[in-house]
Amino acid sequence: MGNTAVGCDFCVDVASLFLVEVDFGFKDIDLLRSGFELCTVLVFLLLLVALLLLVFVFVKDLLVSVIKLLVKRELLRAKILNHVEQVSVPRNS
Repeated sequence: MGNTAVGCDFCVDVASLFLVEVDFGFKDIDLLRSGFELCTVLVFLLLLVALLLLVFVFVKDLLVSVIKLLVKRELLRAKILNHVEQVSVPRNS
């Protein structure tokens, strides 16, 4: 057993614990790069959401415009073809 401060039943010898050298391994971790990558991913996601909202607004306006034009065309066509007639309903007195 290489480490005598911790026994096999996980009891800790406090007197020999200060002799144990702990290596946290921070030399291989680049926190600045990780933070930068996280920020770039967040900015990318925010730009993507903004783009999707912009596309949705333009597509919605485009669809509304197309529907209005179709309705106007059908009304004009019906008026030209004289398919629209005024009908009166006789009253029963």
